[in-house]
Amino acid sequence: MRVDALAGSGRTVEALEEDRRILAEDPPLFHIYAHLGWIRLGLGDGAGAAERFRRALRYQPGSQVALQGLARAQDTSSR
Repeated sequence: MRVDALAGSGRTVEALEEDRRILAEDPPLFHIYAHLGWIRLGLGDGAGAAERFRRALRYQPGSQVALQGLARAQDTSSR
């Protein structure tokens, strides 16, 4: 995904814009939101990551990837 390349190359502002663009399209694909959650977590945005993991869980409620990510995001946000 383009957002990976942008975040990985330190182009955080552009990565966040791409993240917002993807969210606006609202694709019904659990893995997109889980992936965006991990990217947000990597950028230090626990609240944004938690929101994306919650969206992933709407599409796949039992996802261990999203549940673990959400727990980590909430832990990060509470610090």
